[in-house]
Amino acid sequence: MGFSDRHFILAGEAANYVALALNAGMTSAAMLGLPDPSAYDPGWTSKGFCIIQDDAIPTEVLSSLPLVASAIALHSFAKSKKEELSRAPLLGERMTSGAFANAAHGLGHLLLWAMGDAMPPLELSLEPAAIAYLLNMIVFWVGTLRLVVGVPATLASCMAFAVLAAQYLLGVRPELAFTYSQSVILLAQSLNLLRRKAAYSGEEFLYFAASAGFLPLFAFFHFETKCGQSFLAELGGHAVYDLYLSLQPFMLYYAVTGMKQKRL
Repeated sequence: MGFSDRHFILAGEAANYVALALNAGMTSAAMLGLPDPSAYDPGWTSKGFCIIQDDAIPTEVLSSLPLVASAIALHSFAKSKKEELSRAPLLGERMTSGAFANAAHGLGHLLLWAMGDAMPPLELSLEPAAIAYLLNMIVFWVGTLRLVVGVPATLASCMAFAVLAAQYLLGVRPELAFTYSQSVILLAQSLNLLRRKAAYSGEEFLYFAASAGFLPLFAFFHFETKCGQSFLAELGGHAVYDLYLSLQPFMLYYAVTGMKQKRL
């Protein structure tokens, strides 16, 4: 007995609730150093993600390459499939948001590498560097939240200020800024999918695939906290996480279109 449309919606909902639980538990543990700070790899603790020191190509550059390439390829791919995606606007929305997110993410890694891998603190200061970083983060969050949550720019701006205010008030350490940002983005992703499930009428498998597609990131995040002691040490560290993000929109497209052809 195959899955019905209702089954795909229920499975997608379950995936989102699992993601919310994992997000809350793993983020809290990482930011508080639970159950024991020594359980986290020193390399991850100092950088916030898995940096491989001996790579011929710096991890930051290695991470940015597939992301930037993916963003360019997604833009071209979406244009080539314009007619098809016009009949599947929710899938087209996913492809568009993936292109923006990967471009911003990849260029962000290049910026960090140019700064010497040092994530600056978020601070209220009139120093030019502090102002520039704050403006950069506002632009990043407004753009990201508009695409992830699908809200107007005004509401996205309010949400961005709320995210940054929480980061400032919580005193999130610079090396944990990636963990914090990942948590907010995945939280927004899960809550948005739960909120908009009715919009996926006729696109139930897309709802399931989009909901389940980000669950592997929690596994990658776990292995990154082990960094040098995990298999990631041989495969480029954080670059593995970003390679998955680079491929995920294409995997989503082919999974959805393949399922449609199978059910015809």
